[in-house]
Amino acid sequence: MKKIILKVISCLFCIVLLFCLTSCNGGKPTISTAFAHYDGIYPKFEWTNLEGREGWSAKVVIKDLKGETVLEESGITQNTYTVKANLNAGQEYKVFVYFKNPQGAESLFGGINDDGIRVIYNKPQGKYYFDGGISLDTLNNYLNRSMHYAGLDPEPEKYEVVEESIIGTGVKYVQRAAGSWHPSAWDETGGNLAGIVERLHAIDPEIIFEACIFECITTAVEDIAIPKEVFEAFGLPYENRNFDFEKMVFPSGYGLGQWGENSGIPDITQLETQMFFYHRARFYIDSGFEALHLGQAKTIGRKDKNNECWTKVIGMIRDYANENARRHYVIIDAHYPGQKFLDTNGNSLVDFNAFPSRIKVAEGQNDHAPTEENPQECVIVPGHKDSVYKLGIKGTSPGGWYTNKFPYLVEIDNYGVDKEKNQNKASKDIWGYDEITWFAIQPQWYRHEFTEYLIKEIDSFGENGHMSVVGRRWITPVDASNGSDCYYAAGGIGVNYYGDLEFYRDMWDRLGK
Repeated sequence: MKKIILKVISCLFCIVLLFCLTSCNGGKPTISTAFAHYDGIYPKFEWTNLEGREGWSAKVVIKDLKGETVLEESGITQNTYTVKANLNAGQEYKVFVYFKNPQGAESLFGGINDDGIRVIYNKPQGKYYFDGGISLDTLNNYLNRSMHYAGLDPEPEKYEVVEESIIGTGVKYVQRAAGSWHPSAWDETGGNLAGIVERLHAIDPEIIFEACIFECITTAVEDIAIPKEVFEAFGLPYENRNFDFEKMVFPSGYGLGQWGENSGIPDITQLETQMFFYHRARFYIDSGFEALHLGQAKTIGRKDKNNECWTKVIGMIRDYANENARRHYVIIDAHYPGQKFLDTNGNSLVDFNAFPSRIKVAEGQNDHAPTEENPQECVIVPGHKDSVYKLGIKGTSPGGWYTNKFPYLVEIDNYGVDKEKNQNKASKDIWGYDEITWFAIQPQWYRHEFTEYLIKEIDSFGENGHMSVVGRRWITPVDASNGSDCYYAAGGIGVNYYGDLEFYRDMWDRLGK
């Protein structure tokens, strides 16, 4: 049978199946052509004159060349059907389209024989397309529409807020969508991460969700079982046991109690820590996440000579992603201040650097509390503290492309507040608050003005720099926040809802993001 190759037509893959359901008599629908549109990741099949025809329905079956059924969907009564399964780029498939008449008789679409129609699925090379690797341009496209959303709420009543924030705003990169600061077994069993991600991907399959494996662990890791596959990946015999906190922290005691009682900083040179990071990465990749944030990687690797252990673990994670991730690649980032995070061959271990915005009080400001008329003005300045701006970092990415302006993504960070507040020289350097608490207590018009200023200012640096807008983030409750302890950009009733989403959407469109 002659193969039908899918070709790009204005960033839309379209193949016309040149067959007809020939009989138009006896009340049967006239279905003159059928189409398979490949838009984004999923194909969309179309036909004419089926919808509204009582008793008629369609069935789509896709098989690989071994005869294994990849997808089968029946009872379709609309004129369109979108495939809900991932297809592999460059792979050949057999497509079958059946129609059932009101008497229940089912037959192949006219002209299709028992061997089906052979097609090769070539995914579109669009603005957000990647598979097996990601280009710098595509990565920039994603980071241009980044939102910091600290944990996808597992509560069913919060799903509408999640969908409104991400889908309704046109977000393409969801930063910090999962990953507990104090990792526990509940993270893997108590929520419905995979279900939430799958539900959102059904609406927009191009979105990238990022999960986090931070520089903080507690003794709660000892409730997490180590899967057999993790032992096998490290060439170790299987042991029926959980992770061991004592085997993960620095033998010297460095970092013990850093994050509170029974806490510590994981040491990447310890085999137990390597297994933990690998296990968590597998879990998130299997749950539909396509990006990982590795926290303060320099702190975790302070004893890692030439990043040898990081090179090993990240390499294992990437190998797993190449086989198992949705688009056969995982984007990895980390906090790595002021320098490159390199593997043992001198190439970057991360696809981009993630860092706080490092906001500072604007010149000429006097001490004052924020009011509607008089916000506490701030700016960003290259060279302030350990900010990431205009560092001129060059290098080769994990995907193989080279740039003399390595990409970065800044966020409105949280880390606590001072006792003395509303002072322009406070030790936190932004009026005595961390970035997100300062941001939350400003009048809405200034929050919007500052967000757009930050994006435009970063653009003016002429780098591959980006800002992640605030979607959801924990703040420190202070008098000025009226009891709010979490910043939701969505609108709603209550002190935690700040109503920024329409502004974000309009701003991105206006700035051509």
